[in-house]
Amino acid sequence: MDTLLEAATARGIALQVALIWHQAFSQQEAPLIESAAPRPDALTDFDQHGYNAQNGGPLSAPEGIFTDARAEDLLRRRLHYSIARWGHSPAIAAWEVVTDLDQLPGYDTPEGQAWLSRTLNYVAEVDPYARLITVGSTQALPWVADHPAVNFVQAQVLGNLPLETPPDPVTSAVQAIYEARQVTDKPVLLSAFSLSRWVPPTEADPQGLHVRQTQWAALLAGSLGGGLSWWGPEYLLANDLLTSYAPFAQFVSRIPWSDVTLRPVLPAIIMDDASSYAPLRLDGFNRNFEAPPRFDTHYLITPDGSLPSLEGFSAFLYGNVGNPQASLPRSLTIHAPVSTVLTVAIRDVSSLGRAELVVYVDNLPYAALTLTGESDATRLTVPIPAGEHALVLDNLGDYWLELDYLQLDAYQTPLRALALADPMNGLALAWVQNRAYSWETPPTDLSAPHSGTLHLAGMLPGIYESNSGTQPPGKFWGKRPLSVPEDGLLRVPLLPLRRELALIARRTGGESIMAQRITPVPTRTPAVSLTPTPSPSLPASFTPTASPTVSATPPTAQQKLPPQRLRLRPR
Repeated sequence: MDTLLEAATARGIALQVALIWHQAFSQQEAPLIESAAPRPDALTDFDQHGYNAQNGGPLSAPEGIFTDARAEDLLRRRLHYSIARWGHSPAIAAWEVVTDLDQLPGYDTPEGQAWLSRTLNYVAEVDPYARLITVGSTQALPWVADHPAVNFVQAQVLGNLPLETPPDPVTSAVQAIYEARQVTDKPVLLSAFSLSRWVPPTEADPQGLHVRQTQWAALLAGSLGGGLSWWGPEYLLANDLLTSYAPFAQFVSRIPWSDVTLRPVLPAIIMDDASSYAPLRLDGFNRNFEAPPRFDTHYLITPDGSLPSLEGFSAFLYGNVGNPQASLPRSLTIHAPVSTVLTVAIRDVSSLGRAELVVYVDNLPYAALTLTGESDATRLTVPIPAGEHALVLDNLGDYWLELDYLQLDAYQTPLRALALADPMNGLALAWVQNRAYSWETPPTDLSAPHSGTLHLAGMLPGIYESNSGTQPPGKFWGKRPLSVPEDGLLRVPLLPLRRELALIARRTGGESIMAQRITPVPTRTPAVSLTPTPSPSLPASFTPTASPTVSATPPTAQQKLPPQRLRLRPR
């Protein structure tokens, strides 16, 4: 440890030092996976710990750390020693008091929560330098984030190669950061990511493409840094992959972080080729009939998918008789780049009675469909105009229906973008990726180029300067003058892109140089009001006869119901 801190200090590296390794107080069976690369012993756990009674310690089980006074005294002595011996080092940026807290048995019991609170307070008390304090976790825990001693929250994305193919690392990173940001206003850091938690992913991704793309995704999703690869010496150093950090460092060095307030925003990419939009299907619902639905979660459907995960989205819409306490709607927000069609596919309907599916778009009932036990494999299609829209799915009938999937046609773009912006200071950062350029693509297969225009709404009107560079090699080239008209929409034309690029747009003046007429874009729609109100009496035209596929048309002016009459129950 002395040597590590000296080396980090000499190189200007700041360390997040873990004080308690979660696996020391857990007993887990790790899969035995052969690997030619060196790696830590994944089998080390409580069985080898000095606090284990079998090794002469006070604990008969790992969860005893939460209640055993002698074990807590021993642990505090070690924490005090570590902070007293190394706390002087300028290389220490933060104490990670516990890694992966939610992997400890009994971590969320009253005893576990009280122990964590005492331990956090103790570390804060004995550190004379008042360094940042954090706690590791594989999931966002509100009661941890709310603790006053915790300064920032962590997110993790660790795959299971070679046991299973991991999901897209960019989407996973954005999703993890988004979920952490929903439980706290404190900064969030992607502290660990990899395609595999078990072995270095050298064979799967020798070029380290997922490392580069995940760090960009983390930064532009609102993480306080670019994230940390799970495998350092075994992967990054062994494969000479640290060069991928150079363009990233060059990019962030150009940003006046302390002078602006950058927040994640939702960019849109309007493709030059109108036929390049692909459908997006959402079907990863929770199909456990007994599981209570999560009504405290609003689902934001970006062109990449759902944020947060759909694992808490129950596939069952319950009726007023069968399960009235769970008979509540599902609310989603979509951002359609072009006019599209929403398909709601029904898998099954209760045989006990009638269900009635109603789809609301921006507080208006767009479609209703009466269903019976013979209405399985029915689909309802709803036209959706371009722009941001609030969708609500509800069941006004008596008994449950089960969703099969939701699909948005012409929704997913071949180019995807993440962005941060400070509209009032006229600064926007973006990263654009050709989604076909990923770690799963053979290095000899270059992605087909795609071009379009990046749209960022809500910017301060005026003259802007855009600096952009391709990845790799990451060199920033040229300066392009842009203009934001009175509608506040920053439009950045994108050259045909095979891989990825990063860009910075800064406001340099107050006058607009855009003389051509700007095509209006859809305005932001009002949020859905989820308040208890009487049930509406839907027009007869909104209850078509169930058939394999039912198409709905937008309501006319006479059919529009005032928002206060909609039965949108509280989440």
